[in-house]
Amino acid sequence: MRNRLWTLAEPILGSIALVGLWAGACSSDALSASVGRVEDVSAKSLVAIAPAAKPNLQSATITELTIGYGTPSLSNVQLTRGPVNVEVSYTAREDITRENRPLLRYEIFYEGQSILKDEILAVGYGRVIIGDFDVDGAAEVAVQGFTGGANCCTSSLVYSWRGGEFEKISLGEIGGDFEDVDGDGAFELVTVDKAFLSAFSSHAGSVLPPKILRLEGDRFVEATREYPEYVSAQIAELEARFGGDSTVSYSLLAAYVADKALIGEYESAWAFMLEHYSGAPDYGSAMYKDRETQYEDFPTALAALLEREGYR
Repeated sequence: MRNRLWTLAEPILGSIALVGLWAGACSSDALSASVGRVEDVSAKSLVAIAPAAKPNLQSATITELTIGYGTPSLSNVQLTRGPVNVEVSYTAREDITRENRPLLRYEIFYEGQSILKDEILAVGYGRVIIGDFDVDGAAEVAVQGFTGGANCCTSSLVYSWRGGEFEKISLGEIGGDFEDVDGDGAFELVTVDKAFLSAFSSHAGSVLPPKILRLEGDRFVEATREYPEYVSAQIAELEARFGGDSTVSYSLLAAYVADKALIGEYESAWAFMLEHYSGAPDYGSAMYKDRETQYEDFPTALAALLEREGYR
């Protein structure tokens, strides 16, 4: 399990990394020419990384390709896990226009038979993952791509093998990492609650509560409250940022109250917030309104947001 304090909505990576369950799981003539080296990390894993980049190993039980801003164009990179093979190509672009876009193209095979082809926009970030996300014995393929823009978005798709075909599950503009959060072998999508984005600070200064989505059947369901250890780790990181200041930023306090509510400690967190926020209306770039309502102060606005998003 990896913990992080979410302060930005989207991850931006600057390298290429491939992680395979078995040695030889990832191979391509084009790849061998474009990466710095291939290392045998363990008896059952293979990692290829760009020069000066470091591998980011989530788990040896998924096969993953990640591209970043420094990744050159790739052609027909093969990712294989069991009966599933994904052939990936990527067109790098320096001058991006509407007609000249960096695209991540992929073709998914099952037992050697081509099942589907598709593509996704990947401006400086893209990812393809193969793994059994719900531990039902059948593989899923996840594809993510960053759409570009200062305040936007990673799109995520998951293809789940069911009934002799890959069923497409669109998660929309949701980024994040697929992780085995509680060590049960299933891979959840760990993302953030974007309802808090720019709610009480600038976009870049926003601190966001975690959101954990779990694959159940043909859809992902929100299940954050079922992972209290993960949420508690996030709370500890928030508390480390409070320091000795008498006041704390509104965005940090909002995330703290939301996180504590997820583990059943809303009342104590609310009391802490009331003690540590400044009543000055111009403090911390506070924003007291949504599309419909102007709120008189930060606690009122936060209470409304927590109620609307199901934290209370």
